Amino acid sequence: MLERHGEGTEHIYFSGNVDKFNRHNKTQKRALCITDAAFYTLAHNDYKTVKRRIPITDISAFTVSDTSDEFVVHVSNDFDNRYRTPKKNAIVELCCRFYTTISGEDLEINNIPQASLNGLDMHKGEEDTGPVRIATLTQLDMQDRELDIKFKKWTQFPRDFC
Repeated sequence: MLERHGEGTEHIYFSGNVDKFNRHNKTQKRALCITDAAFYTLAHNDYKTVKRRIPITDISAFTVSDTSDEFVVHVSNDFDNRYRTPKKNAIVELCCRFYTTISGEDLEINNIPQASLNGLDMHKGEEDTGPVRIATLTQLDMQDRELDIKFKKWTQFPRDFC
């Protein structure tokens, strides 16, 4: 696989099976392979079939769920991928380490308290529609506050909402 898709002398530092979410929120079995230069998504039973190769420096951020095994890989100028694996922290940490080694900068990591990260990933064909959808904790707090305010108003003045 590396002879065909790799650049120079890449070395594999992680490989494992994951669930990848497609645009219809259905899971697909995949294998991940992380080298010191790229993030590979491979076919589950045929590790020679590379579904996607993302150079480490093209990763713009990670969004990680605090309450589930989901994470999103946000890619500059391309679509994102959402995965589920109990090894998410090791994957994110390894990619961040390689990104910092190559670029000299830190990679953005967004920790989100929600279990499902559905809707926080940009799908194929949406990459030209605008900026990467990365929900920050502040945005989620603001949504919660707005719901709390609406609920309090409804309980105090229910006739105003009918």
